[in-house]
Amino acid sequence: MALGMIQKDLAERVEMPQGHISRLEKGEFLSMNLEKLAVLADVLCTTVDYLLARSDEAGEVPDMTPCGAVA
Repeated sequence: MALGMIQKDLAERVEMPQGHISRLEKGEFLSMNLEKLAVLADVLCTTVDYLLARSDEAGEVPDMTPCGAVA
């Protein structure tokens, strides 16, 4: 949300079904493809460690422009 994306937008950017994004948010996935995890971290402007709860540091919140997007 901090990046101005809804689940549908995120799903399109990481090339995953929206239902998978919903399940990720709910903590229902027990495993995930590492390449997709890395893409998800890049799109969300954070680290894999943060997504895996191995770090409390999410990184700076960008200025509502999705990472890698042309402003």
